[in-house]
Amino acid sequence: MSQMSIPFLTVLLIALIAVPAVAFGDATPVRTAGGQLITAPSSPDQQPSWLAGLKQWRASAIIDGALYEDPRRAWTQRNFVQALVIVQERTLFDPKTGRYTVDRYLDDVTKRYGGVDSVIIWHTYPNIGIDDRNQHDHLRDMPGGLPGLRKMVAKFHKRGVRVFFPIMPWDSGTRVEDLTLAQATARDMAQIGADGIFGDTLNGIDRAFLTAADDADIPLVLEPELNLGSDEMPGWNTMTWGQFWDEPFAPGISAYKWLEPRHMVHVTSRWAKNRTGDLQRAFLNGTGYQSWENIWGLWNGITEKDAGNLRRIAAIGREFADLQTSPDWEPY
Repeated sequence: MSQMSIPFLTVLLIALIAVPAVAFGDATPVRTAGGQLITAPSSPDQQPSWLAGLKQWRASAIIDGALYEDPRRAWTQRNFVQALVIVQERTLFDPKTGRYTVDRYLDDVTKRYGGVDSVIIWHTYPNIGIDDRNQHDHLRDMPGGLPGLRKMVAKFHKRGVRVFFPIMPWDSGTRVEDLTLAQATARDMAQIGADGIFGDTLNGIDRAFLTAADDADIPLVLEPELNLGSDEMPGWNTMTWGQFWDEPFAPGISAYKWLEPRHMVHVTSRWAKNRTGDLQRAFLNGTGYQSWENIWGLWNGITEKDAGNLRRIAAIGREFADLQTSPDWEPY
C-alpha cells in the first residue's frame, strides 16, 4: 500500500462516518433503490436497534452459500474494479491489423487508475438489429471468430483479469438458435474460456444459466444489471451491479452484501461526471466499482482526481479483501 493510502483512508472514513443526527428514517431498516440499499439509521442513538433489525433480517434469509465456497469462483470476492469495454474501443482492437490489443488496453487503465480486476466485453451494440444475426452470431463474427476470442480472453487471464460477456434476453427478433439461451450461452462461454456472464436488463439471472454452465463443466459467474428478484438470489448471482444509489446524504448499506457478506457489488453511475459519491459508497460497503468510460461510443472518462481515489480504495480493498467479507461488520 502506498504512503498516501493511510491519510486518504482516514479522511474518507471521517467524511463518511461523521454523519449529523438528521432524519433519514427511523430505527427500522428501510430498503431503497429497488431493494438494493438499506437506509442509514436516523441518529447515532438509534444505531443499535437499527443494527438489531438488520441482523434479524439476515438470520431469517435463506441463502445457499455453496457457490461462495467453490474455489473456482472464489476470485469474485476480490474483484473490486470492473470495466465495461466496447469491443471496438481503439485501445482494445486495432482495425488496421485486425488484432486485439489487450496489453495496450490494460496498460492504459493501469496507468490512469490502477487497473481492473475484470472486464465485460460488449460485442453486440451497436450492430445487433441491422440483420437477422442473433447475439451468438455476433460473437462468432468477431474478428478471428471464437478462436480469436479465446486468445483474447487468454491474454486477459495472463494479466490476472477475468472476462465477462453479456447476455441479451430481449434478443427476440433475430435468428433462432436450436438451444435455449442458457444452453447456447454456456456453449459459447466454454468455447472462448470466459469467466462470467452479465445479464443485460435482468433483475437477477435465472438459475437455469448456472445449471447449463455446470452441465458444460464451466464455472461461470452470474452478474445481473438490475435488482435481484428475491433475497434468495445472491445464492447463485454471486455478483451484481449497484445502480441508482442516490441517497440524499448518508450512504446506504448494500442489501445483498449484507445478506451474504461474500457477495460482490460493482457500484456504477454511467453518466456521473463526479464519481466521488459512488466511490465513497463502494468504499463504505467494502464493495467494488464499475469503471465504465465508453458509453456506447460517448466518452465519459474518469477524471484525474477520481482516478487517484479509485486507485487508493481499490488498493485497500485488494489488500484487505478477507476483512471485507466478515459477517461481524457493524455499519454506522
